[in-house]
Parts: sequence; structure tokens; C-alpha cells
Amino acid sequence: MRDVAGLFVQKHYPSGCVAKGVTYTLLVFKKGHWFFPGGKREEGESLHETLAREVHEELGLMVGCIPPVIHTGEFAAIGGTEYRFHTFTCRPEHLSGVPTLRPGDTVKNWVWTDKPLELNLTKHARFIIEKFGRN
Repeated sequence: MRDVAGLFVQKHYPSGCVAKGVTYTLLVFKKGHWFFPGGKREEGESLHETLAREVHEELGLMVGCIPPVIHTGEFAAIGGTEYRFHTFTCRPEHLSGVPTLRPGDTVKNWVWTDKPLELNLTKHARFIIEKFGRN
């Protein structure tokens, strides 16, 4: 079974801020679904190396910490293939750079959204947001 590393990031604005207690989740869009930045582990890579490479490839962001794994589980990907998803988390301030899409990449869009459960999420992303998300 192939391993996949993904990054679950949320930013929360306390009720005294302009956003008034709103939590935003970072998601990317490809193949008709929204999910976390990340991807498949290549031979010889650690999961942290996979995560850093994929987040940089997909959004041009650098992960400035070694984020902890919050969940490991097997899920079917968009095409139906089963993968072992390792979901990491970090605070938004541990990401550096400006999210940028690369022409020709499979990622077609990205968003910080306060309503992630209203989007067409993968089963894995929906599970993680429902279990670990701050609503």
C-alpha cells in the first residue's frame, strides 16, 4: 500500500477580531475534489520529506517546522485506489511564502475557506475536518 502525506492547516480568528471567531481551512482542488496539500511518498523519502516536497510543489509554500502526525488511516483516493494517508498539522505561521499555482500542475485551485464541509471533499479530508477541525 502506498503512503501519502497531507497537511491539515487551520487558522482561527478569535471573536474579538474582524473575522469574529471564524476558522479557515487550507484546501487544494484537483480532479474534481478539495483536499489537503500533499501527495505520494517517493522511494527513499521520509514522510516529512514527502510532505515538504508536495506542499512546495503544489503551492510554492515552505513548511518551517516538523509537523506532528494527527492521524494515519487507509482511505480510497479519488480513483478508488487505497492509500495509507498520514495527516500532519501545523499552524499557518509555520508556512512561508505566498500560495502560487504552477501552470500545468494537477492542482487547479486553492482556498482558505470557513465552510470546508460545504465543498466536494475527498472522504479522507471530510473525515479529518469532522474529527480534528475547529468549528
